[in-house]
Amino acid sequence: MSALEGIRVVDFSKFLPGPYCTWLLADMGADVIRVENPREIAKQAKVFGWDMLSEAERAGIREGDILARNKRSTMLDMGDPDALEAIKQLVATADVVVEDYRPGVMDKIGLGYEALRTVKPDLIYASLTLCGQTGPYRDKPGHDPIALSIAGVLSRIGENPD
Repeated sequence: MSALEGIRVVDFSKFLPGPYCTWLLADMGADVIRVENPREIAKQAKVFGWDMLSEAERAGIREGDILARNKRSTMLDMGDPDALEAIKQLVATADVVVEDYRPGVMDKIGLGYEALRTVKPDLIYASLTLCGQTGPYRDKPGHDPIALSIAGVLSRIGENPD
């Protein structure tokens, strides 16, 4: 028996910290279900040039997505009311939700902690943001490189000024 066998995680994350977190949970035996948004997939395709690839090449990229290892996935448009209901039904069967949107985004679409705890009162809701849920930088988007910059770490990388 795995450490997290019997635990279901619904994963809304898309950038490295969230998918890596849920990858580790999946590796420890959790049943992780990625909720992928077709509109976000299309945006990523344009940003990374995947929209210029053949269908077979795009399929190869998705098959090789290491952050999807040991996870199941479903494609649901979180802006669609029918999909929203399906997502809530999925969350009702989950133990954990992981998301990496800026504070308030999930609330606006009806998938924030307060909304989801009505369908699953004992839900564990993990929100991975750049600067937390409160404070002066709470609404700043970003992840690792920006966090390194804010912390001053990037000033220590590169040539020695002496």
